[in-house]
Amino acid sequence: MMSTATMKVPASKEEADIRALVATIHKAHHNKDAAAIVAPYAQNAAVFNLAPPLSHRGADLQEKQAWLDTWEGPIDYESRDLNITVSGEFAFCYGFYRMSGTPKAAGRPISFWMRATVCLRRVGATGGSSTTTRLCPFTWTAACGPLLTSSLKPTHQDTPTSPLVGSALCSRR
Repeated sequence: MMSTATMKVPASKEEADIRALVATIHKAHHNKDAAAIVAPYAQNAAVFNLAPPLSHRGADLQEKQAWLDTWEGPIDYESRDLNITVSGEFAFCYGFYRMSGTPKAAGRPISFWMRATVCLRRVGATGGSSTTTRLCPFTWTAACGPLLTSSLKPTHQDTPTSPLVGSALCSRR
């Protein structure tokens, strides 16, 4: 059920390239291809993600593969209402992602929506993701196991030192 539903018609080549990149990453999740998921990330990209730590730099291939291995079968992503603004070497994207699959810990299929904010900076000819934030309004406990939020608090270590620092709120209600 891989989908890029309600993705707008690109207004520019840059926007079309970004939509293609999003679709490629969605397909890589479906195929559980860790190398293809991490490939677009710049080495020093600031990533604000669902699981602890709240933020980190770059995308780690082994870490991504370990996460993929916690799922039975494919992990499907769907984009909805993805808005993209491109200015010079930077792009700002926001919208919604739907993630569906079967976590081994849950033993049953789950599906949930999350808000997504992606800031991109062109690095060389191919570009590269500078900052990624996923805002996740769901109860992880109901989906995948023990509650993580009681000990999940930002620390100085969680804050990248970069002019592209963003903030993420993972409200697992």
